[in-house]
Amino acid sequence: MKRTHLPLNGLRVLDAAARHLSFTKAADELAVTPAAVGQQIRALEDMLGVVMFRRTPKGLELTDEASAGLDSLRSGFLQFEEAVRAMQSGQSSHKLTIAAPRDFTQKWLNQRLSKFSADHPDTSFALVAADDEIDFTE
Repeated sequence: MKRTHLPLNGLRVLDAAARHLSFTKAADELAVTPAAVGQQIRALEDMLGVVMFRRTPKGLELTDEASAGLDSLRSGFLQFEEAVRAMQSGQSSHKLTIAAPRDFTQKWLNQRLSKFSADHPDTSFALVAADDEIDFTE
C-alpha cells in the first residue's frame, strides 16, 4: 500500500490556528508571521481540496470538514511526541562527564558535586581529574 505524503507543517499550523481561531495568535505560538500561517493554511486547503476556515465578521470559524479531523490530528501529534520521547530516552542528558585539574577537583569540585548529587539523584557523573588535555570523543 502506498503511503500518502502528509503535509505535517501545514497540519501543525492548522492545529494552532484552530485552537486560537486566529492566524495572528497561531503565528505568535509558532514564531512565524500571520502571513506565513495564511500561506500554510491555503497550501493545505489546496492540497486536500477542503476549506478549513470561514472568515466571518466575528473572526475565524472552523468548517465542519476541519472540525471532523481535529481530534484525530491532535491525537496523532501526541503520538508523535511520545515516539520522539521514546527515541530520546536512551540519550539521557542526566549523565555528565566533568574534566578538571586534579587540585581543583580535590579542593573545590568534589564537595560541590556531593551536594549537587544529593539534590539531583537522577544525575550521574564521570569525573576525570587530570592535568593533561583530554579527548572527550573517547
